[in-house]
Amino acid sequence: MRDIDSFAKYMLVMFEIFEKRISKLLLDIYWEILKEYTDHQCTRAFEYLIRNAKHFPLPADIIEAIAVTSPWTGVKQDDSETLTSERDPIVVPEGPRRWRN
Repeated sequence: MRDIDSFAKYMLVMFEIFEKRISKLLLDIYWEILKEYTDHQCTRAFEYLIRNAKHFPLPADIIEAIAVTSPWTGVKQDDSETLTSERDPIVVPEGPRRWRN
């Protein structure tokens, strides 16, 4: 996902629906995880989850929704029709140290 405004809009909607507290760390983690998917894939997944999720979606729930709502398998790295199975490792942003051992 590259459209940060769309990402922020959908995340805010889900935070409101599920009465979840917003944190920069949480948004950064979701943003990093969704970077490898297209805006179109993420938009379809967010819309699917807004209609069907019973709890605030974990990153795995969003990735599963991408698979459910995508007509192909694999991960598109851009808006072309080229698919790849190679993925960059997820980089977790630095956050407060208090939750780490």
